[in-house]
Amino acid sequence: PHLNYNYPLHVDEWVHFTYAKHISDSSPLYFQGQEVSLETGFHYLLAVLSYFIPYLILFKIFASFLTVLVCLGVFILVRRIWTERAALFSVLFIALLKSSVLLLGPMFAVPMSIGLFLIPIGLFLAMYNNKALFLIVAVLAILHPPSLIAMLILINLYLLIERKNVKGTIIQQLIGLLISLPLYLDFFRYNEVGVNYLNFGMEYGLIFVPLYL
Repeated sequence: PHLNYNYPLHVDEWVHFTYAKHISDSSPLYFQGQEVSLETGFHYLLAVLSYFIPYLILFKIFASFLTVLVCLGVFILVRRIWTERAALFSVLFIALLKSSVLLLGPMFAVPMSIGLFLIPIGLFLAMYNNKALFLIVAVLAILHPPSLIAMLILINLYLLIERKNVKGTIIQQLIGLLISLPLYLDFFRYNEVGVNYLNFGMEYGLIFVPLYL
């Protein structure tokens, strides 16, 4: 969808572009009067990439690149659980999944697209008790907290069912959360909205997705 359009498509893309541009220009942040964001990591990622790829080109290709990563993450996880044939069908399903302005999706260059890639990777690492799981937890906590919440729910449900490597996996989750803690301390210290921000603007809160689907 970005191929023949030189600018961000979704309002969220414009928001992230604004934050990232302020970082790369070292200018004071005026957007909506906010000083901190729960997706600061994504803005720094865009700002760093902009030194190598201009912003307009970055938004044109980044969504497609993230879609490839999402398909790769799903393939790796499904092949681990079932078979390679099932993994290929899963990738086909992801490729045909339509993005929307409500649930976003791989069509847009937004933090959730990275979350859709890292969630299956995190589950894969949890199944193998890999020592790198804490990095996935920390990165998701910095880039996109809703994806982190979804992944932690799935990982801990897996621990309840399988009851394998429970202690080590829980410790890795805690280490990842501790690494990202400074970001949250600043956010809750300076943002008057505080915990209420975790509703992410959804009218129905936690039942928004089931109702929408």
